[in-house]
Amino acid sequence: MDDSSIHENTALRSFIENEILLHKLYAHYSTLFPEDKEFWRDISADEAEHAGWVSSLSNRIDNGEVRLAAGRFEPETLTSFADYIQEQIDRIDTENILQIQALSISMDLENSMLEKSMFKSYETDSPELREVMDRLQKSTEFHYQEVKDRWTAEREKTAQNP
Repeated sequence: MDDSSIHENTALRSFIENEILLHKLYAHYSTLFPEDKEFWRDISADEAEHAGWVSSLSNRIDNGEVRLAAGRFEPETLTSFADYIQEQIDRIDTENILQIQALSISMDLENSMLEKSMFKSYETDSPELREVMDRLQKSTEFHYQEVKDRWTAEREKTAQNP
């Protein structure tokens, strides 16, 4: 394994960890908000599936079967993203989180992944990686829209019943 493969795998492990942390956060929200348990549970399951998609590429990168574009994931970005998600998980144990807050946090997280082009495909990526990144992009866009729609509805409900 060469240095670039080591860097690629380190970045992939961090990326996988972020997906697992999102899975955990949304799973916590599913117990915190039983009225929307199914919604949060579904998004949580999707995040676990995302981690699996990326994880399945790890060995193939080690073997040189799949190429990852250089600099795809900046370690600092992935680390700060993981830290923020963990802070949100920790808050659940110490604060009374409202549904609108959970939706706002989730909307920000999903949007952040989209804005940072985390799933952008590069010409030098292998076709398998491009396929996974495209699926992640579409799924994240879907999550963002779902969360945004619920956030809008919750905000309107809160405005009507102050």
